[in-house]
Amino acid sequence: MIEIKRLFAETATTEEWHDYHRVMGRYYEDMNGEPVEREPFLRTAKSGMTSGNCVERTFLAYDNGVVAGSASFVRYDGFEIVFTDIAVLPEFRRRGIGKRLLDRLCSEAHALGLAKLFLFTVDNVPSGELFLLRNGAKKGIVQKGNRLFTKDIDVALMRRWIAAGTKAGFESGVWHNRIPEEHIEQYVVAYNSINDAPHGELETMAVAMTPDAMRASIRRFIVNGGNDILIAWVRDTLSGEFAAISDIALNRSQPMLAFQNNTMTVPQYRGNGFGKLVKAQNALHLIEHWPRIQSIRTSNAEVNDAMLAINEKMGFTQVQTHTFWEMGTEKRI
Repeated sequence: MIEIKRLFAETATTEEWHDYHRVMGRYYEDMNGEPVEREPFLRTAKSGMTSGNCVERTFLAYDNGVVAGSASFVRYDGFEIVFTDIAVLPEFRRRGIGKRLLDRLCSEAHALGLAKLFLFTVDNVPSGELFLLRNGAKKGIVQKGNRLFTKDIDVALMRRWIAAGTKAGFESGVWHNRIPEEHIEQYVVAYNSINDAPHGELETMAVAMTPDAMRASIRRFIVNGGNDILIAWVRDTLSGEFAAISDIALNRSQPMLAFQNNTMTVPQYRGNGFGKLVKAQNALHLIEHWPRIQSIRTSNAEVNDAMLAINEKMGFTQVQTHTFWEMGTEKRI
């Protein structure tokens, strides 16, 4: 018998949290190749579910009383995207559990006025793509999942990039776990320039970050989640505008990995080497201050030639193919 139960973060039992980790820890281990430590993972998960600046639903699937899968969606303030995960443990696949979870997600999202779910698959778990195709998801953008071992970072090259990107009238640096309050409004303007990045056939990619949403994001991930973030930046000292920013997330649940998230050069400042500068700043900061980090993972659209070229010069190599999908929630009502 298949049973779908909602996970309520405020009242969930220890056993339910362990079941959630059993499924989602395996999901992230399959993607990143490193075990997911339970307690820091659950701390981050609980922080996200109870942050108060999001719409969220999480469900667990049980097959005759044994946890078999999990599914969730969340839309945070500052994003139009409804981030969605569906995972079924390998030994429970092909029993209709994934479909049951997807139907429940669509029903809940539709009732909340959320029109589309945003999903993600990796090629080393091919069942995910086949499942989404069978259930009517629309393939969006394909990305290269790349990895760089920190021992292979060319320190001399990184220093040359920093030197070449250092311009009169601009300052740069790296923040750890903070955005100074006096800079947060201009930082958010630069962050929203990610809307110019290639997004293929995806219809919903817009970011509308606000200072309050950014503060909440940092509080959710760092303060409550117990993780770390590095933010490299270049700033026009006259206007106060940020020319480029780049952030790297350090998740305590996978302590040897760093995740290169967004790197943005604001359009009017492109062509100055600022993208290379911020990537190099973060790379050197990791080497100097975070010796436990053994590799950096990142994902870039196959059509984003500029960023892929920078990553290739840094030494990133492709280890996965990532595909992003959209699905209308009304189709399953």
